[in-house]
Amino acid sequence: MAVKHVVGVFGVIAFGIVEVAGLYHKFLDYVGQTEGNIILIIFFCLAGLTLFTYFRVITVSPGRATDLSGPYMESGRSADGKEMRYCQKCKCFKPERCHHCSDCNQCTLKMDHHCPWVNNCVGFKNYKYFYLLLLYAVLLEIYCMTILIYCIARSAPKYGGWEYASMVCVGVIALFTLGTLGLLVFHTHLMISNQTTIEQLKGLPLSLYSLGSYMNVKMALGRHPILWL
Repeated sequence: MAVKHVVGVFGVIAFGIVEVAGLYHKFLDYVGQTEGNIILIIFFCLAGLTLFTYFRVITVSPGRATDLSGPYMESGRSADGKEMRYCQKCKCFKPERCHHCSDCNQCTLKMDHHCPWVNNCVGFKNYKYFYLLLLYAVLLEIYCMTILIYCIARSAPKYGGWEYASMVCVGVIALFTLGTLGLLVFHTHLMISNQTTIEQLKGLPLSLYSLGSYMNVKMALGRHPILWL
């Protein structure tokens, strides 16, 4: 079922790209050739970034406890002396914030959740790509709505089949945007607090793992701000 979700998402995105490319000449009825080219280039840049981050969330491992080695994993005690939990299914010790995923049947480091839409866990190593996927998807959706609304407004009051179809598209995109934007806001809150979805649902204090907002963001997206995007 999860693989079908992935194929479905790729299909929707690909269909959207083909549709916008096909409507390029319609844009030229309302803007000049240069402006139309700029609009198209920006669209393909956002669409490309969305597809790239989606592909990375799918293919990058979130980090597994079985990948770890060293004296701490052998002794079952962390660097601060705390005793680690032992997973009977994976036959290994689990570091703090590591959870066993019943879908993947593996222990995931700093597990946030298992996402059926990417057929993968979201965890320590691929959380950055998941967050950027939400960010680029929201930007792409808002950008597409802006273009369509602009074209609809310019064609008023003489509406035809294309304009009515565009209105329906705006409504559908708006629904997707509300859901994606809600997730983006939620995960921005989690990221600046250095908290996972699992920890949020458990009601753990926000300050438990927080190192300060800036350091928390660096831990999720990387050390250098220029590489965050």
